Amino acid sequence: MTSFRIRPKFELSYPERSAVVIDRLNKKLAQEPLFDVVEIPGHFILKIKKEDQHYWSPQLNLAIEDQSDGAKIRGRYEPHHNVWTLFVLIYLALAILCLFVIIFGLSQWGLGLPAKILWILPLLLAMA
Repeated sequence: MTSFRIRPKFELSYPERSAVVIDRLNKKLAQEPLFDVVEIPGHFILKIKKEDQHYWSPQLNLAIEDQSDGAKIRGRYEPHHNVWTLFVLIYLALAILCLFVIIFGLSQWGLGLPAKILWILPLLLAMA
């Protein structure tokens, strides 16, 4: 059984040069336009078409490079950048909230007042 990975990747080797592989890939993608394709020299990003796309829809990044015996294709399935941005913003909000709780709680504790707000800290850390 394969392990669960957030960004699974793979590598394939071909006996042809990278220019031939890129040309074949371009022809195949032009014949069957199933994806929105972003092409940068030696790099492809295959995205699900806009009408079928959801916020969490993945994309496939392909990097094609020359080797001494042909071409190597490195692929990675990953979520759209919006999903990564959402994760970063959630963790940033939790970090700021933890910092506020620590500062406020330690200030109250230092003044000799009850610092009950510090009991929220384990909950925030568990959420992260």
